[in-house]
Amino acid sequence: MTLFNQSRTKTATFRKANFIFVDSNIKGGIKFAEYEYPNNNRRDLEQLGGMLKKITINGLIDCNANYKKRDKLQKIFDEPRAGLLSLPFYKKMHGYITEYSFSDSNNAVGQTSFTCEFVEVSQDKKNKKTGKGFLANLKSKILGEYENQFNDAWKAIGNAKEKFDSAVETTKNVANKINQVASSVAGAGDSLGDFSSSVNEILNSANKLVNSPKVLFSNFKIAFDNLGVAYNSSKNLFNVCKNLFGIDEKDRTQIGNSIVSQDIRNNQNLINQAVRINALTLAYQTAVDIDYSNTQEINDAIASLENGFSLIDLSIDREIIDLLHSLRYNAINELNQLRLSVPNIVEYEVKNPTPLINILFNLYGNDDNKDTIIAINNFQDTSSVFGNIKVLKYVE
Repeated sequence: MTLFNQSRTKTATFRKANFIFVDSNIKGGIKFAEYEYPNNNRRDLEQLGGMLKKITINGLIDCNANYKKRDKLQKIFDEPRAGLLSLPFYKKMHGYITEYSFSDSNNAVGQTSFTCEFVEVSQDKKNKKTGKGFLANLKSKILGEYENQFNDAWKAIGNAKEKFDSAVETTKNVANKINQVASSVAGAGDSLGDFSSSVNEILNSANKLVNSPKVLFSNFKIAFDNLGVAYNSSKNLFNVCKNLFGIDEKDRTQIGNSIVSQDIRNNQNLINQAVRINALTLAYQTAVDIDYSNTQEINDAIASLENGFSLIDLSIDREIIDLLHSLRYNAINELNQLRLSVPNIVEYEVKNPTPLINILFNLYGNDDNKDTIIAINNFQDTSSVFGNIKVLKYVE
């Protein structure tokens, strides 16, 4: 039986931990330095800029099932890390929880109330130059430059029916493959329809697009722009991109070495490369938005990105190669920075057969990491664990 009804509540979050918003009180203002002078009635105020906003927040946590949400929020409040605060009536703010108190009562069955103090701070200016915005700008520049190269490298169709037919069919094959891969990954949101429409536009207009290669590439770019907002999870979006790194669709194999046959293969490769380069640049941008549970997940993401990079034909323009390398290095640098905020995977020796749940409570005081530990060890039976196992070691 549900003891606490949430049907008319509003949700707030701090560092992606949800709680029920009750009310808040915000304090701000302008900083001034006061100056007074001896034997003089003159008084001056020097404006020193805006004060950091301080917010007192009252919230509730649903504890109908258990106290995991309460314990998780306390743990996040205890960590000396800044994060994003999202309240129902304000834009997101970046800062720290400086003080908090939780209250449990027999008269409030099914819920825990709490009060916390949040102080807004400025985000690191360094991130504006080398962070996510920088990656997005690099991605946009690469695709803009490659659109021109795609157009220049395209072997004109002219009156060669064989080249025209091949380009049309290969374009359709590639568009269908993109749709197939996207549909095979769960977690799509309402915006998937925009992505599907843009892919269908390529399919329906293939006959026209192959005679306008710059527009053809632009249509692929639009499809990936729509793909970029079609998934609720960055991890799911990354998996779609990853599964398109090695795309190599053709309507036929090359027969002979005639100029027409070479042109057909060239255009086939360009169409596939258009998808690879869109998928890879979107993957670099998406990888840094994933909520990683441990360093192994970051290692796996970097390995996938390196594989995707290796599949790009680097005979393209030198400037584009340099931009790709810059995007690659900056994305991996961002991922390496994320290592500092996620636990490492280390080996832990269990000397006597012990239920996993007991091991988790001994190590962490809760079972929040249960699913992660099961996954990284590929446990089939957790009732009796013995020997060296992989666990998470948190950064101190």
